[in-house]
Amino acid sequence: MEYTGMWPVKLIVSLALVLLLMSAPMGLAAEVPETSGERFSDELPDIGEGPAMVVLPRGDFMMGSPESEPGRWVDETPRHERIMDRDIAMSRDPVTVADFERFVDDTGHETLAEKGPARSCRIHDREWQWGEGLSWREPGIEQEADHAVVCVTWEDAQAYVDWLSDQTGASYRLPSEAEWEYAARAGEETGRWWGDDMEANRANCLDCPSDWDGRGTSPAGTFEPSGFGLRDMLGNVFEWTEDCWNDSYADAPEDASARLEGDCDHRVTRGGAWFTGEAQVHAAYRDFQAVDYRSYLVGFRVVRELD
Repeated sequence: MEYTGMWPVKLIVSLALVLLLMSAPMGLAAEVPETSGERFSDELPDIGEGPAMVVLPRGDFMMGSPESEPGRWVDETPRHERIMDRDIAMSRDPVTVADFERFVDDTGHETLAEKGPARSCRIHDREWQWGEGLSWREPGIEQEADHAVVCVTWEDAQAYVDWLSDQTGASYRLPSEAEWEYAARAGEETGRWWGDDMEANRANCLDCPSDWDGRGTSPAGTFEPSGFGLRDMLGNVFEWTEDCWNDSYADAPEDASARLEGDCDHRVTRGGAWFTGEAQVHAAYRDFQAVDYRSYLVGFRVVRELD
């Protein structure tokens, strides 16, 4: 064999790569079901399982609200067709306190609500104010492990999805605004996946009505899932999305990708929450918050790429 003079270098590089792979978490991505509506969870090394994920079907839908829809807001226009042409799964529930705690325990992540002089979370106590010393651990409402985590910023949510991706070897992220609305509508053209009118025990908001009205977040599984198998898409907590804020859909992309131009210091939140009225609890409703905003009304859910 001809001596090239390079084998010692190649050997060192090879050994370095082996050591790097040995020190990194093993990708434990689950085998994904091919049928929409099926659930799966990715395994987290030595920790347990990630959030329960639901495979979404491909399709198209009309994004935004028609003029006839009750509770319509001007930023829900112009109504336009969006195409869901990618294979994704979405978490069945908003990320729970237990889900987020596994992340914090593994990484030592400190949320903005827990840091330095900012130590606070937005709450309502006779008026809206910053609740000093409140965070996802103690948000000012009673919560158990299966409640949606709150008092987390958009940046905290990004840290969580980055960690999920590293742990599993799969690609996790926040949903785009279009993906979120597509999932919230669950194939229906009405204002809510169950119809246009609010019905009892469908969602958790201030006047939905349900046993949880105005009390705080409700446990995962309290309400019936949508036709896509997702829970709490409407009500319970507002959910962060990937999109920068724009006050209309003018010049929005035709596919379901996130809109990453506009006011990117503020990101779109969706879905309404336990302390908002039913007018905010419809599939087309849009709101926005600064990326460092944290409130006991705001949480998030995740998307996993499948293709």
